[in-house]
Amino acid sequence: NPAALQITGALTISAWVKFTGNIAPIVSKYESGSAARPKSFGLDGDRSGGNHSPVFFIYNSGTVYSTPTSIKRVDDGDWHHLLATFKPSTYLRLYIDGDLEQENTTSIPASIDNDSADFVIGAIESLGSAVNFFNGSIDEVAVWNTDQSANVSAIYNGGEPTTISGALAHWRMGEQATFSTNWTVPDQAVSNDGTSANMTVEDRV
Repeated sequence: NPAALQITGALTISAWVKFTGNIAPIVSKYESGSAARPKSFGLDGDRSGGNHSPVFFIYNSGTVYSTPTSIKRVDDGDWHHLLATFKPSTYLRLYIDGDLEQENTTSIPASIDNDSADFVIGAIESLGSAVNFFNGSIDEVAVWNTDQSANVSAIYNGGEPTTISGALAHWRMGEQATFSTNWTVPDQAVSNDGTSANMTVEDRV
């Protein structure tokens, strides 16, 4: 839970994903369980129930605000790009493969709760332990404390990951990672290096 990722204002999350049928988190900064546990924001692979579109959400005063249901599915085993943005008091948006797919402009709050949950890729924390692991591939995760809606085409880059600029954090996942008991995944933007959980040296792909 580094200070740089305790974002309460504008927020953008970018990630490339490849999976089939999976409601687990891509990025989470919230703990599972009761409403009393710390919760700030999250980006999940797809929804439970009949619709499998990804969902982006934030918490304000303990209330969840999310992008709406849509018909766009990405759980087809191919790589897809997701870019989620929060503009305070204005909208929550989710872009899929460079196109605006979901938008919520109803009663959008002015800020995100700054709760103590850790920033986690590919799981949720529950009382300090990672649970509900994402069953698929996640790459090129980046976070900004600005609304990057105007730059979605450049970030998507025609379907090929590209150099990220201006982000608070950018994990390329495989590149330059090192292993000693767990993987250390370097942050290409600043110094928020990630540490793997329950992975072996053979798990790098």
